[in-house]
Amino acid sequence: MHNAPSLTGLRAFEAVIRHGSLTGAAQELCVTPAAISHRLKDLEARSETRLCYRESGQFLPTPQGRAVLAQLGDAFKRIRIASRMIGEIAAAPALEVVASYSFAVSWLIPNLLGFQASFPDLKITIEPSHTPVQKARISTSLVIVHSGQRPDGGDWEPLFEDICAVVCSSDHPVLEQDSLPETLSSYPLVHISHEQGSRSGEFSWHDWGLHRLGAAVHFPAGLQVTAEHAAIDAVQSGDCLALVSLMNADRGLRAGSLGYLAGTACRSGQGYWVRSAGGPGKTAAAAEAFKLWLQTETAETLKVYQRGG
Repeated sequence: MHNAPSLTGLRAFEAVIRHGSLTGAAQELCVTPAAISHRLKDLEARSETRLCYRESGQFLPTPQGRAVLAQLGDAFKRIRIASRMIGEIAAAPALEVVASYSFAVSWLIPNLLGFQASFPDLKITIEPSHTPVQKARISTSLVIVHSGQRPDGGDWEPLFEDICAVVCSSDHPVLEQDSLPETLSSYPLVHISHEQGSRSGEFSWHDWGLHRLGAAVHFPAGLQVTAEHAAIDAVQSGDCLALVSLMNADRGLRAGSLGYLAGTACRSGQGYWVRSAGGPGKTAAAAEAFKLWLQTETAETLKVYQRGG
């Protein structure tokens, strides 16, 4: 519009009326009082009428000025709030982490306070997912996936290799027995199968028999779940046994709600991989710090169970 008033003029007018002075408006808008006065005169020249007047040292709106302010409403207040939000976002980077579901809920989230203590101003969003690669978005800082081999696409780094073992409730009678695999067949077994095979990190009772016992062993059918955290929940509330990553069982083992059978731990050949998606400078730096923390803490957790590997 050829004769439309400038936004800077309208903003100066609104600020002058709100503060009641040229000086207050100038301080808010980071200009000189003379610049504010010039913008007011330019705005009044465009409108061909007075919009404000001075009385007892205060700037007040004329009837025409009040009509203009009524139309503006809280538009400039909203702009100020939005500007402040942008400043806060720039000052405090945020991390969005999409991680394999069982690892996210069983180990990552419970241990997150250790990292957060070193970065109290960092906003961290953890999204557990059964399909983390597909779930990742442009804003995602890190992706953590469970897989039997390096995932396709991107610069994936190995995070840790699973050490799996047979776990049960901490007061389960099987913990007092020694004979395998006969002992295992005496109790209900939980089977974990997400129907995507070993390439996606699946490690079955059959696989465990081959790795640990060196022979194909028939294990009875039982409850089937699609994720390790569900198997861990099942053994804590019943007399069944499950074969899970000791990383994901670590919280329950430390708390004393879980136990695992001596002599059943083995490296599964499955593991977790991490990929950083980059981002703005502060976010990229925070993502690298988070990845280093992950690598260090998961390595420390696994040291507890290395002897059984």
